[in-house]
Formats: sequence, structure tokens, C-alpha cells
Amino acid sequence: MKKMTTFLLFGVLLLLCGCNESEKIGGNGIPDISGFFDEEDPSLADIDDLESIHFPGGEWPDYIPAEIPELQGEISLVSENPKSHIRIFYDNATEDQIASYLLALQEAGFQLDFFVYVDERYPDDSKERIQKGEYDAVDITKGEYHMRLEFGGNMATYDIYTSGFEAEAIAATTPQWPTELNDLVPPPERCDLTSVLSTGQDNFTYAIRCKPEDDAVFEDYIKALMEKGFYKDPNLVSMNETEIMPLTDGTMAVVVQYLFSSELMLTTEKQHADVSALEWPQELEGLVPSPERCEITSIIPGIDFMISCKPEDADVLQDYLNVLRDLGFEEDNVFEGLDGEILSVTMVKTGITIDLMISPDSIMIHVK
Repeated sequence: MKKMTTFLLFGVLLLLCGCNESEKIGGNGIPDISGFFDEEDPSLADIDDLESIHFPGGEWPDYIPAEIPELQGEISLVSENPKSHIRIFYDNATEDQIASYLLALQEAGFQLDFFVYVDERYPDDSKERIQKGEYDAVDITKGEYHMRLEFGGNMATYDIYTSGFEAEAIAATTPQWPTELNDLVPPPERCDLTSVLSTGQDNFTYAIRCKPEDDAVFEDYIKALMEKGFYKDPNLVSMNETEIMPLTDGTMAVVVQYLFSSELMLTTEKQHADVSALEWPQELEGLVPSPERCEITSIIPGIDFMISCKPEDADVLQDYLNVLRDLGFEEDNVFEGLDGEILSVTMVKTGITIDLMISPDSIMIHVK
């Protein structure tokens, strides 16, 4: 019997018992898996060994060598740690699909080793399961390639170790500053990119995250942008310019902000010359209404939305707050000036938070 640390069947939660064992099914014969496995879908909450997670959905990474056949199916999540392995989760997988794939691997010269996991908290039935051709995982090897496939219920988890193509995996997954922004918005110095997400239909709208090396990165980057011609966006109001700073050069809008994870997040957007072309984001329709009598002057989309508008009269704010209250939003925090005027207010409803920041000529609406 071979001692080893294993994962719970098709999941990422380690078994909590003191010792785990596995029985190996010898040979390359593919067992009959019909009628086996009825485990519930595992939680993804404890994934902590992967450098980047793309969720939801995904595609078979194109940098995986062609020598490793693609497992076709409905991919629900792809997680990548290029220095270690790629983990691909499949939904609605079938026994025939898995069996056909294992047969294709075998015909391509891969070595297949089948394993049964044993939890010492329960009676050991591994021998009976082996005799019935049942298994929990398949270890797959060929030369420098190594994979591990687990299947249960209608879900499959496929680990593809990057041994043999680590350099290609690192090159393919390392975030790069968008080339479209090179002459428009410089990258921050001393801030390693952690993700670059295109959030618009054009080539200039991005949500970019980076990990600062020191506390001066934020301030130094603001200075670098201002030296390039950026200035504080008059249409956006920041209540704390040491943590969030909206800038513009008349062509590009850039918002630089600290996240709770101590990362910097930069959102970029090509500004419209004609503000009348700006419309309330369709993604917010039915969730957050647009304020009446308030002309939209800028929209910065991303994971959150930051929208600025110019009110036509002094009643616009209160009218908008009343509309939000009628829709079930409640005031969570209100900050008033010396004369009792509202400078900022937060409205919350299950799953939605709206931060409103008010200046004499502008209302900034931050939806998250």
C-alpha cells in the first residue's frame, strides 16, 4: 500500500483525517465506470494554490502542447499556476466522454494508472472497488508530460502539470500592459501586473490590477500621469484622493484606486468628444436607475461602474434618492458639509451598493 496525500474526490478540499492512502489499480486497462460516483459538486471556495483564477467559464488553454489531447466538454472554470499546473473544471461530463478520452490517451502512448482513495475514518473497501473496476482518479504520464483526471457525478477535474512546457505557460499567462495604451497611458513603475481585463467594446477600456512594491507607488504614478498631461477630472469627485484619483487628459480617462487587497486598480476609458452620445449602461438596466435631469458626462465601466452626470437643478439629488428608496435601497452612510449639504451618501440593497459623491456641478455615481 502506497502512502500519499490526496484530494477529496473531484474537489480541492484536503481530507481532514490524519493520513490518507490510495490503492493503485495496475495496468493500462480502463475500468468500467458505469454506475459509479454520486458525490455532490465540490466547493471552489478553498482554491488557494493557484496564482490566477478565471471565472466563470473558460476555454482549453491554447499554450498546452498539441501532444496532450484536448478533453472536449463544458468548461466551467480554468485556474492557472504556470509554474505548477493548470486545473480545468468540467460540468455535465459523461461516462462515455471520459472513457473515450482515456482510450484516446492510451492509443497515443500515455501510461494510465488508476487510483482508489481511502479515508481512514471509514471502512476500507478499496479492494472490493478495485475488483469492480471502480476508481477515483487517473494518473496520466508520457515522457515529460503529467496529468491527473478525476470524474464523478457529472463533474470532472483535470490537472495538467506544466512540466515540459513551463516557459510557454509562463509567457502565455503573464499579464502584459495593453499595447493600445502605450502612447496614451503609461504603466505604473514598481507595480507588478496581476491582471489585465478588457471591459469594453473598444481597445482602450481596461480594468488593470497591479501589486505595488512600496507605499509610494500610488503617489508616484499620479505624478507621472500629470507630467504626461493628465489632470484631475472635474466631472468626478474623490472623497479621499490618497486612495482614489480620477484623472483625464481630455482624451483618456484614468481612475487610480487602492483595493482592499492592497493592489492598485486602474480603469481606463477613451472619452467621448460628444457627451450626448453617452447613455446609461445597459448592464444596470432594471437594477439601478439613471437619475433624471442629470446629463451624463463620463462613464468608466469595469468590475464596478463609475458614472458622472451634471445636474440641471438643486433638486436632482433628493429626487434621485427618493427614487432609490422607492426601489428598496436604504441609506447606509451619509456625510454632510458644514451647512448640512450632502457631500456623499451610500445606498444599499441586497447585492448592490451605490456610492454618491456630490459637488456643486457634478454627481458621481459609483455602482458596485
